[in-house]
Amino acid sequence: MKYRFLSDLNPDQRLVVTHGSKAGSKNTKRALLVLAGAGSGKTKTLAYRVAYLVVERSDPNRILLLAFGRRAAQETTNRACDIVSKIKLKRASLPWAGTFHSIGLRLLREYAHHVGLKSSFTILSQSDAVDLMDLVRHRPSQGKVLPKAKLCLLIYSHMVNSQTLLGAVLTRKFPSFVAYRSTLKGLFRAYQREKRRQNVVDYDDILRLWLELMGDEEISKEIRARFDHVLVDEYQDTNRLQFQILKKLKPTGRGLMVVGDDSQAIYGFRAAEVCNILDFAKQFKRTPRIIKLEQNYRSTQPILDACNAVINLGEGRFQRNYGLIGRLSGCQDWSG
Repeated sequence: MKYRFLSDLNPDQRLVVTHGSKAGSKNTKRALLVLAGAGSGKTKTLAYRVAYLVVERSDPNRILLLAFGRRAAQETTNRACDIVSKIKLKRASLPWAGTFHSIGLRLLREYAHHVGLKSSFTILSQSDAVDLMDLVRHRPSQGKVLPKAKLCLLIYSHMVNSQTLLGAVLTRKFPSFVAYRSTLKGLFRAYQREKRRQNVVDYDDILRLWLELMGDEEISKEIRARFDHVLVDEYQDTNRLQFQILKKLKPTGRGLMVVGDDSQAIYGFRAAEVCNILDFAKQFKRTPRIIKLEQNYRSTQPILDACNAVINLGEGRFQRNYGLIGRLSGCQDWSG
């Protein structure tokens, strides 16, 4: 039987893997949020989900897999392809698996002229971006003295990734520089013009311009039509810019699956917001399905009990009860 490989999964993992299919009940039009802590078999479940879609005759070319890092994307891709090869005796490929930035870059190369770039544009390294910011910062037209270039770039990056106006960014994150608001605004405009003149983009521009592309209805329709399924790993580490891209890709939530753990949202890397995962259920007309993976394969029960106690003290967080294999009974489908 083609579904025999699902016997490797626990009941909750099977719910995730078969979501939206005939075998996975009636939730065909709902987005899926998977809450999966460390040691719960998250990568395995994600790989099996991709494999299941392929076995169910989804075109691998129409599956978009977004991971936080290249290594994670490659690991999930390899595991999914290995599963498919064992079942279908033919190895699949997932050409649209990668990080947000690598996928955004591919699309940007294709649609560059729509955002005023040549397809041959160059990506600035972090140090090159600082140097360019410094070059623009020292021009006489910038007027009074500004913060150092590295700090200016940090402010700019936070503004782009959080999709927040400069004044609010300064007030919340950089209160010592509120007085520089108008000058910084002029600096960032000059920085953008200089990048455009040199046909270069910085790391943050890749996602900013991807979202800009998605703001064009015709282009957005073209890009949306490429992907039947969008799967996102480490969703707790996404920022508002990344969420807006996902919302443009899957405005109804259908075909969207995100995996994450709000308890691991501790880094705030590139303006990451835990609100993305906490408020996920409110973002679509049809309330997303939520499934928790609570069986742990890595730790001991006393440690898990301590973790549960600490995690469940957090305000505004999802409640969980991590346990060892066999401790939980039945499926934990928190669809609401």
